[in-house]
Amino acid sequence: MRWAAFAWFLVALAALSCNARAEEPALLLETRIDIGPVHGRLDHLAIDLARKRLFVGEYSNDSVGVIDLNLRKLARTIGGMNEPQGVAYVAAADVLYVANGGDGTVRVLHGADLSPAGIIKLDSDADNIRVDEAAGLVFVAHGEGGIATIDARAQELVSDIKLRAHPEGFALDPDGRTIYANVPGAHEIAVLDRAKSLQVASWPIKERGNYPMALEPSTPPRIVVATRAPARLLTTGTSQLAGQTLDDRALCGDADDVFVDVPHARKYISCGDGFVQIVSASAPSLSVQTSIGARTSLFVPELDRLYVAVPRGYIGHAAIWVFRMTSNAAAP
Repeated sequence: MRWAAFAWFLVALAALSCNARAEEPALLLETRIDIGPVHGRLDHLAIDLARKRLFVGEYSNDSVGVIDLNLRKLARTIGGMNEPQGVAYVAAADVLYVANGGDGTVRVLHGADLSPAGIIKLDSDADNIRVDEAAGLVFVAHGEGGIATIDARAQELVSDIKLRAHPEGFALDPDGRTIYANVPGAHEIAVLDRAKSLQVASWPIKERGNYPMALEPSTPPRIVVATRAPARLLTTGTSQLAGQTLDDRALCGDADDVFVDVPHARKYISCGDGFVQIVSASAPSLSVQTSIGARTSLFVPELDRLYVAVPRGYIGHAAIWVFRMTSNAAAP
């Protein structure tokens, strides 16, 4: 009897252990990195992988925060910006690009010491940035309707694709020829031809506030778009399924960044209502609580981390919350 009871105890212990593992969240909060008494809104982030530095646009502070990820601390703050929104590090040229919404400039900084390297003037509201490292090109959304193409090394404007209204999130197709852009003012996803520098298609979208966008690297690729009114996550086809909605699900509110995590088959959406939503095709959506106003984030697959920019609240400083991905098969 004693041996039987002991055997049942081992079975129960194993079951508890399995349940504990199954209940492990898909994102684990690893640490919070204090970035000081930065007031107001934080915007987009970028990473210099070689030096393990994270950059955050401190929109309301007219500055860029530089975080040392090895030491998990603020390394320095770069002032003199004008409502910085998009940031992008270009490894091949070893430069940091900062898009400023206040004056429409794109400031370029040397990667080694982050000293000024140049200024590119766009018409107004320089915003999101995307980089094609292979082609050595930087793309910047700006103004009343344009995506500028900049030579990353020469820091020269190559072309400017006109759109019907200001573009928000956009994605570069791996084919090297196509850009997909959210244009909420025109209620559409715009399809752009890079070689011709013009818009070649318009896919209407009935939801309002289609701001963030990501590309699913399927064949052909699929576009993931988060909307705000209503709050939905839409997956849209390309190629033969061009503009067709392939998936539509409820989402947290005030989304501003969306990322596709291929190894874990998940999507992460950071929302200003204080949550990161985790979505997969095989399980119900889950939410991880952050803080009100934490709208922007950066998923870094090389580090298996999601960095969320959390603005200063009523108590405490602004911070970068670092989430580690888990391989829990029971969670999306």
